[in-house]
Amino acid sequence: MRTKQTPRGAARRSPARPPRAPREGPRLPDARERLVAAAAEVIREYGYRAAPLDEILRRSGVAKSNLYYHFPGKLELACAAVDAWRASPDARALVAAVSDDGRSGLERLRSYVRQFVANTTSAGPSACGCPFGMLATEDDLDEVLRLRVEQALGRLRDLVQAAVRAAIREGSLRPNVDPERLGLALSAALQGGGVLGRACRDPRLIEASADAVLELALAPRLEAAPA
Repeated sequence: MRTKQTPRGAARRSPARPPRAPREGPRLPDARERLVAAAAEVIREYGYRAAPLDEILRRSGVAKSNLYYHFPGKLELACAAVDAWRASPDARALVAAVSDDGRSGLERLRSYVRQFVANTTSAGPSACGCPFGMLATEDDLDEVLRLRVEQALGRLRDLVQAAVRAAIREGSLRPNVDPERLGLALSAALQGGGVLGRACRDPRLIEASADAVLELALAPRLEAAPA
């Protein structure tokens, strides 16, 4: 039996190779995500107006041309950084701490304070405090960005006030406490404690400020109880 021979000059066909399987592993952040993360860091340290765009680009490793591909300018980048924080693990942890129905209202408030301190001290003593603390001190902050910050902080304030109401019903806080005023006072103590903590390089001042507010509102039977 004669075998079929390949004509001279004709290339031999190699068997088709199966397609390569995609490489598995953690997904690397793209340029937009890196820009947003770097902007959040720099704005937390410098504020919005003083935040150097070159420093944001340096930390993100993204070229300036790519910045303007993703964002029209610095304002839109800052707004994206605030929006990203609202969906971040830190923000979700705060919401979970203060809205856990399996705990009493007072436990939720104390858990919220501890989580706030843990979140806001992660950047070190020189940048401790609320991520938006530097933004809130700028008198000429763009209205679009100011509203973003107000919405982010307002949602947390509402949850704190709900936990205060629960603590009053349970008898943990004095019955004559105004939930809205105490919620505002606690939020102000955390924000102000962050400013003091940054100035004194002592993050413990954040928790001390918030605990002092709660202690003033405790029901008499709980005033001497451990936190």
